[in-house]
Amino acid sequence: MKLQSLMIILVLLVTPHLYAEDCVGQCTPEFQIEGIEISSLGNYGTLSDQVELINDTRDIFNKNSPEFMETFGKLTIITKQNTKSHCTANLVMLEPSDEVSWPEENSFITTSEHCLSSDGDIDYARSYITFTKRNGSKYRRNFSFASGNEEADWAILKLDSPISETLIKPLVVGDVHEEIMMRSGDWNVDTTVTAGGYSSDIFKGNNGKNLTYDQQCESKGSYGPNMMKTNCIAYPGASGGALVLTGADLEGYTVNYLVGVNQRLENGNPEKLIVTPSSHIYKALRVEYDAAGLLTN
Repeated sequence: MKLQSLMIILVLLVTPHLYAEDCVGQCTPEFQIEGIEISSLGNYGTLSDQVELINDTRDIFNKNSPEFMETFGKLTIITKQNTKSHCTANLVMLEPSDEVSWPEENSFITTSEHCLSSDGDIDYARSYITFTKRNGSKYRRNFSFASGNEEADWAILKLDSPISETLIKPLVVGDVHEEIMMRSGDWNVDTTVTAGGYSSDIFKGNNGKNLTYDQQCESKGSYGPNMMKTNCIAYPGASGGALVLTGADLEGYTVNYLVGVNQRLENGNPEKLIVTPSSHIYKALRVEYDAAGLLTN
């Protein structure tokens, strides 16, 4: 505890111009690179991206990572005023049913709504998401806004061109997980999930260059309307990243469910992640599927 406190003091001494003393809202460093103002939108909190945890249980994405980690994309948001920020988003599909067939390609991604809130209008023609495969290959897509909810802090975006299911297998958004792991907005105590994102910490996250993930996430109960609190580890920049229930069975197929979306940190603490349950997203994604003519009935 003394070591962590000393580190915070040192950070304050060496970075006095990066942070406002009375930081409100999204408190992250801002500076100029090639004429574009860069800021790491994401989890709210002061100095959290420069606080090293004694027990950081995150892994760094690599060739041996779980395949579902390929659904995590780095969301780069550019405004018409030339400000630039990043969050995290995931490739998803609606749970197959009598109305929904197993897709050959997918066009929808999920993230946090606050990632799309900025001081300027978002330039969707220049904003993009980048997916990275375990073999290092990258795939980039532009996107447009589909739907979202500011209070519950979730958003659905549509890619300008779909991604083949054989290239990246999406996370499943559906109702099955509700019975498996949620009780009155809470997870079963015996269930652990994986949380990931492009955290901008200067340690494992490498200023948002690395995709990191924590496979030891557990629920710590409800946190008011539309939210749950967890012990998942994340830093600014991971906002919008999915919480994933892995290895679930669906009609004989092994699938990975999106069960929550990274919303923010509690009081800027990287060990206390606040999450939006995916039940808020399921109905909205059905509406988008219907509008796109993807429902059979």
